[in-house]
Amino acid sequence: MRSCILWNDKLWRFAIQACAFAIALCTLPSSKAFGDLSEKEVRAIQEKIKSFEHLNVVFTQKTYRSLRKKTSLSTGRAFFSKPNHFRWILETPSQTQWLYDGKTLSYFLPEKKQATTYPSQVSLGKELRNIVDMVLNFDELLKRFKIIKATQTDHQIDITLTPLTSRDIKSAELRLDTKQGYMESIRLHLGSGNHTTIEFSSPKKSAIPDSTYQVPKGTKVSSAS
Repeated sequence: MRSCILWNDKLWRFAIQACAFAIALCTLPSSKAFGDLSEKEVRAIQEKIKSFEHLNVVFTQKTYRSLRKKTSLSTGRAFFSKPNHFRWILETPSQTQWLYDGKTLSYFLPEKKQATTYPSQVSLGKELRNIVDMVLNFDELLKRFKIIKATQTDHQIDITLTPLTSRDIKSAELRLDTKQGYMESIRLHLGSGNHTTIEFSSPKKSAIPDSTYQVPKGTKVSSAS
């Protein structure tokens, strides 16, 4: 079970990084209706990202597994706030959540009103605590991935990324709608012919209450340590 959770963490960690990248890119002034984006335009994203204090997105994820030749569907929401708070909410097909309020990392099952806390110093905790920096600081994404191509056609931008070192994600394709100001989709190419497509909507940067990152009162909490 834990290995499955870790595998999913790698995917959505990249997805949220890319989502932040896309939102920032859509705020950049466009000097042309089509063609390749310049290095200056791409690097300007870093400064845009640094202004983010909060981020709230809705997502739909479709994952194709070549071994079973089946596609699974999941939906949810994600919240992030500086300096290191996050809440990742999977709403369908099952309801599970990861929360970090700056002190405590929790895995929350809302239907059972149960939560398990993990030491933030363990490897999983360190990875999850770094997510906010990756969301709000685009330069973190470029430390791990290289932009192979970024092309704009009218109100659409297509971007291809590859990892700087070998990892589970072989490549990624981003599609952005600059007219509406949001990312339409991310397609992650994994090993063995597997791939995941994530569609985002309703990005918001308004303030998020601190209570969002805390397990609700009345929840039965146990420790994994």
